[in-house]
Amino acid sequence: MIDSILIAFYTWTRRWKLMPWWPSDTRSMCQQSLIRMLAVAMSQRLDMPRVVGNLAQEHRGSYRRRLLRLAKRLGEGSSLVEALEQTPTVLTQDAVLAIRVATQNGTLPQTLARMAQHHDESLNRRQSHLSQIVIYGAIIAMVMTPILLLVLTSLVPMLLKMVNEVGDADGEFVLPWTFHLLNSLSAFVSNAGLWIGLAFIASVVLALSPLSDVLRRFANRMIPSADATGRNAELLRVLADSIDAGRPMPSAVSTLARYHFDPRIRQRLLLVRNEVEQGADLWSSMADARLITAAEANAITRLNSKPAISWMLRRLGQWKREQFDRRCERWLSLVHPVLIILVASIVVLVCVGFFEFLIQLTYFVSKPQFEL
Repeated sequence: MIDSILIAFYTWTRRWKLMPWWPSDTRSMCQQSLIRMLAVAMSQRLDMPRVVGNLAQEHRGSYRRRLLRLAKRLGEGSSLVEALEQTPTVLTQDAVLAIRVATQNGTLPQTLARMAQHHDESLNRRQSHLSQIVIYGAIIAMVMTPILLLVLTSLVPMLLKMVNEVGDADGEFVLPWTFHLLNSLSAFVSNAGLWIGLAFIASVVLALSPLSDVLRRFANRMIPSADATGRNAELLRVLADSIDAGRPMPSAVSTLARYHFDPRIRQRLLLVRNEVEQGADLWSSMADARLITAAEANAITRLNSKPAISWMLRRLGQWKREQFDRRCERWLSLVHPVLIILVASIVVLVCVGFFEFLIQLTYFVSKPQFEL
């Protein structure tokens, strides 16, 4: 019995020895590791459910659970693309779409190999930067929340009580607007404190639960996407893969129009497919559907060979992706200063409110002495 316990403890410690106790990689890095393992398993004809299950032991938190669900679905006989579609966020929607098109084209090993070599480092930097901002904001919130609760629920009512005790029976004392705002916030927190606490707990539980991914996908469908440029870039890359595989472009467009995850782009691809079936030019139809610009369509039409068209599509996709990455990094760089300004504004409001109140109270108390 003791030997079994020691062996189990040794196995458990060895399992955790080379890996941190907390999730240390960004989601982009985790997804890239899965793509590389799928590419290796496909090229070497390995047991894919076992490979994915072993990879799950190298991760922590929710991504490990997703990998285990993926391995289970693969072990039950589901195809790779079906298992990926049934396990949301284990890979990006763009990656799943590329795998779906590659499965239809019969070029899955080549596509996985290309995706394994290509890693979006800018996305990894953005996710790392965003996680740092979230950690910074969480620490600031943990420090500021108890202080603000103490100020609003204890100090503000105590100061108002002091006004009543110094003899403001006629209501002559006028609260400064900053302290009046603090008093309004104090009344709101006192009346709705329970609901605010319940809403905070519910938001934390929702953020840590699988429902957060469902809500994120729902928001992407309902709100006009800011990722339209990035998704168009991935669309051009998928079309380039189809050209390299020797597949007809109308067939690739039809597959994309059937399986694309973005309803707006899917609707545009359906329009392109219908126009191409009626004899229209593919690239002009894509320009009319605002998937590419008219200048890009003219540049592609002038090319005569398929390798040149594939190269042009990849270059256009890379250029669009770089544009999108620069725009995201520019907006993300503003988050940290805005967060600091917000915290500083709260601190300034509290300090100015208290100083103005104390100055006004001192003048009010000393005013009868000047009249004498």
